[in-house]
Amino acid sequence: MSSMIKENINLLPAKSALQQVSQDFITLTALIITFLAVSYIGINQQMHKMSLERKLRLVTSLNQQRAQEIQNINTQMAAIEAQVKMAKSLKDLNAQKVTWANYFKELSLIIPSAIWIDRLLFKAENSDIGLFLKGTSANQVKVSTFFERITKSNYYNKMLIKYSGMAQDGSSDLVEFEFATSGLINNNQVKQQ
Repeated sequence: MSSMIKENINLLPAKSALQQVSQDFITLTALIITFLAVSYIGINQQMHKMSLERKLRLVTSLNQQRAQEIQNINTQMAAIEAQVKMAKSLKDLNAQKVTWANYFKELSLIIPSAIWIDRLLFKAENSDIGLFLKGTSANQVKVSTFFERITKSNYYNKMLIKYSGMAQDGSSDLVEFEFATSGLINNNQVKQQ
């Protein structure tokens, strides 16, 4: 008995070839499913990335269009502001424009009878009009009336009496007078003209 050969005997049934193929098939299927899942995730991420890039290009394009529109609006606003400024300047210039006809018309309306203007000098002084007026009258009352009217006028309200008295030639009973605005009251040009 002792001479028996001991051999390892496997009491479990031996793997069949079908079981081996089945196991290989499962492994291969798992690998394919894993590959497909990874590919799907990669493709899905790539598609998501392409979608985001498309949206980014669209947003960038819209931003560029908006920037161009804003630049166009700013250009138009600048042009409008320049036009408004020019219109205001023209309005201001027109408001400062001396309308000599109005000055002469006003003078003709306020001058009383028996007043004769011998010399008249207008001079623009900044935004004001300077005036020198020399004349004669039949009497001092007319000169006083004329001065009162002229100082109440919107055009000549800054007048001062430079001189009022009997004519210096002594041969007539006429009264001579000189009115001037303060800028021309001591002006040498007035005496020369």
